[in-house]
Amino acid sequence: MIVLNGLKRKKSGTQNSRRLRLTENFPSIIYRKNLSSILISLNQNELLKIYDKIDNFKHKKFQIKLKKKNIFVKILEIQFHSFKHKFLHIDFLFLKKII
Repeated sequence: MIVLNGLKRKKSGTQNSRRLRLTENFPSIIYRKNLSSILISLNQNELLKIYDKIDNFKHKKFQIKLKKKNIFVKILEIQFHSFKHKFLHIDFLFLKKII
């Protein structure tokens, strides 16, 4: 299980995402069935180090730590920058049970 540190964010939208990316973070979202989605931000450098080391990154299970909460997720979709080695956005899917 790969552990990531995340921060909840309140604002969404293009301008807020651009500002977030200037601070070496990037926007992400956790989709939950029958519940509202959770907007989060993740550290670009932390996740790139993990991405470069692990094979089948997209098929791994993750634990995201948001202050006192631990949320178990898997990746739904990843968006990369067209020519830089950077994430633009990651969509996660909430897991009720660890598989």
